[in-house]
Amino acid sequence: MSDLQSLEQMQFEDLFDMGSGYVLGNRFSDNRFRQFIYQNVNIDIDDSKYHVIGTSKAKRLRAFIDIEDNHIVAKVLDKLLEEWVEIQLRRNGVDDIEGIEDRAKLRTYKKCKMAIDKLNENSVDVEALETGEEDFTLLVSQIKISIDNGQADGALDRLHTYMMKFMRKLCNKHSIPFLDNEPLHNLFGKYAKFIEHGNLIETKMTIRILKSNIKILDDLSFVRNNKTLAHDNDVLNYDESVFIFNSVIAVKSFIDAVEKKIDK
Repeated sequence: MSDLQSLEQMQFEDLFDMGSGYVLGNRFSDNRFRQFIYQNVNIDIDDSKYHVIGTSKAKRLRAFIDIEDNHIVAKVLDKLLEEWVEIQLRRNGVDDIEGIEDRAKLRTYKKCKMAIDKLNENSVDVEALETGEEDFTLLVSQIKISIDNGQADGALDRLHTYMMKFMRKLCNKHSIPFLDNEPLHNLFGKYAKFIEHGNLIETKMTIRILKSNIKILDDLSFVRNNKTLAHDNDVLNYDESVFIFNSVIAVKSFIDAVEKKIDK
């Protein structure tokens, strides 16, 4: 469930002209609206769970906002804003949104952008963990459920398990030796040396940042053992859990980029 406030949602609805049941007027047919949502977030907006208040495009979008998490909702709303901007630029014959005649709409647009920024501040990009591999699917599903339920500390526990599995798989892929009981930060340190010695990094600054993440992953192990319900602990607060989660996801996303370079 997203954290979009009722006033913020009203601003989006006003901008997207959703009072008539449409979204952005006749911009979307039912089929194109379905394709638009699917292409951006890999979700079928025609799923019955989005029909709880009706089947019009506007009602399905309202249900979507109510059901999905911050990151997903922010992404769709931002893409719809891009469509709105394109319509306004063409309608006003200008190249910059600041040049449109309706200043009230421009103010609403800016408020909507601020609402999206706020959603992104409190969101976790679980999509970045998707690998398309079956053995990771259950972990990603458990992480998403924890995030959706506001239990970011629980997601951190599963994230630690995910990263252990992920790093072991990479070490095996590149024939990097490791022990069965090797901790996460050691696995990452060995992988960091592998890509450094393989001349896969262009700048010394990137190497320094990469190596600094060894400590981050060591700290993740500490948080997992001492600040989640993996053991009998007082759990970490939601905001700090999200911050740590996104920091680790940034590490994983960089590794993904390196691996794409290797696989070319």
